Amino acid sequence: MKNIESLPDWQRNEVLKKQSDQASIQEVLKHQIAQKNAEKALQAKAKKDEEEKEQIRLEKEREFLRLKYSKEMEEQRKRDEEARIENEKKAREKADQMKMEQDEVKRLAAADRPPPNARNQRSEGI
Repeated sequence: MKNIESLPDWQRNEVLKKQSDQASIQEVLKHQIAQKNAEKALQAKAKKDEEEKEQIRLEKEREFLRLKYSKEMEEQRKRDEEARIENEKKAREKADQMKMEQDEVKRLAAADRPPPNARNQRSEGI
């Protein structure tokens, strides 16, 4: 390229204007790029913040469900334990009832037969 000083004034002015226009365009483009980068950074931060909020929400929900499940399991364990105790009680009552019935049958059978000594006396007397 020629030395700008050697150009006539009108060409020199034209070259300087072109250089000035290019510098202005570059500044505008730099500013636009900086704005877009700032917008992207804001969007990325907003997305990250939203993801963190969602993660916190999920963790709270997970903890709530864990506590709910734990409580339900404890309640079921208590119901099962109460049912087991009730079943054992009923089984004992049934066993006691059967024992009482057997004792009653034995008592009645013993009342119907003569005492063992009386039987021996009859067999000796025959």
